[in-house]
Amino acid sequence: VKQEEDVAKLMNKHKEEVVSLEQTHTEMIESLKSKFIDQEAKLKCNFSDEKSSLDERISELNAKIKTLEDNLMHGSDYRLKTAQNKMTNLQQEIDSLKTVVDMRTSEVHELRAEKVKLEEKLEQFDQQQISIRKFTAQVEDLKEQLTAKCDIEQKIMEENRHLHHLVQKENFEKKRLSMENEQLSWKMNQGKEY
Repeated sequence: VKQEEDVAKLMNKHKEEVVSLEQTHTEMIESLKSKFIDQEAKLKCNFSDEKSSLDERISELNAKIKTLEDNLMHGSDYRLKTAQNKMTNLQQEIDSLKTVVDMRTSEVHELRAEKVKLEEKLEQFDQQQISIRKFTAQVEDLKEQLTAKCDIEQKIMEENRHLHHLVQKENFEKKRLSMENEQLSWKMNQGKEY
């Protein structure tokens, strides 16, 4: 009985730990998923708006460069120098804008890599859930085996008690018959003497 109580306590403790682990893990995964989705949506939105703005600005600058190039074909040396300076500044601005676009693209790639890692964590979580269910099934099976063993031991103990009782009863009966036999022998001897 004590073994069954101990097993029941261990099973309850195990189930509580499994439930707690699953709940904590699920909350963590849901939090990560929610955070990732928010970040992805925000970054995509910002990236899309910023890319559109940068593309538009690059187009404007390219148009200015084209205009300056046209002016250079018909301008003086001063105008040529001024235009060249403007073109240099514009080219630097274009390069800077391209760098920003590259950075945003890199951020998107990093976000996608983060998404892959999260999906891997989710897959690992699913595998852990399967392992936990298998372990729980094994514990239940061991509990059933232990219960069956306890039942068999209880039956054997009952049978032993019954056999012990029968042996005691038989010994008592033998002693009683032996005493009666001695009494009869004594009486017979007494009768012969007379």
